[in-house]
Amino acid sequence: MPTAFTAREFQCRMCLQIHAGYAARCTACGSWDSYVDATQITGRPSVPAPLNTFEGAGGLKMQSGIPQLDAALSGGFMPGLPVILLGEYGLGKSTLALQAAFWIGVRAKRQSLYVSGEEGGAQVLERCRRIGLTPEWIYFTNPADLGNIRRHLMGGARPPLIVIDSLQCLDDASGKGRDETRQWRAFKQLLALSGAAKAATLILSQVNARGNVKGGPRYGHEVDAILKLCGAENSPQRQLFTLKNRNGKSKDAPKILTMTAEGLR
Repeated sequence: MPTAFTAREFQCRMCLQIHAGYAARCTACGSWDSYVDATQITGRPSVPAPLNTFEGAGGLKMQSGIPQLDAALSGGFMPGLPVILLGEYGLGKSTLALQAAFWIGVRAKRQSLYVSGEEGGAQVLERCRRIGLTPEWIYFTNPADLGNIRRHLMGGARPPLIVIDSLQCLDDASGKGRDETRQWRAFKQLLALSGAAKAATLILSQVNARGNVKGGPRYGHEVDAILKLCGAENSPQRQLFTLKNRNGKSKDAPKILTMTAEGLR
């Protein structure tokens, strides 16, 4: 039988990054004395294996309870895989994400995690109740830094979905001040954390002048799907486009949603 890990592989207890060899400080998150033998945490095999042994390894797709969103993702969210949802301010990205967090939590019988750097807990709670959702199925934290997410996951939580609102607020909490380098580092650490926890991740993003992910194309390269919500603030109708989908169709016809008193339908 092959061993789970070679003797040279270590994993950071804080960000779960794998490293080929021991170091006093994690090269991903900067934590000191955090490396342990990787077999102590994950037991993930590092040797080639027959392809058929990976049957079902990705898990079943999780439906959000919003047919148009599930259709845009060819059936729903995949455990452990990240999705970016971008769009102009005021179109309902946060509302759609809140609905998805609620319904996925209800169906999985585990609370989703909503991480916000845009709004406080009282604001999100008010929206949750306004659109008829019960808040018990959602954990909330602010600000959107990796420390909050890491503590939640290391405490034993198993959220089926993590919502980040938004990418532009994401921070690695490594010190004062924020810049694009720290945002990128936090983004990469987030993907490592959520992937290890088998939690789907929905990352909301602002758009740049060209209507793409604000921050550059490198973010889109790292995720499994990119969705774009379009529409006009003075109209209740929204169009949901699939710009990228590694697990299904992309460039398909947009899915039509309508903003109602109960959220996007």
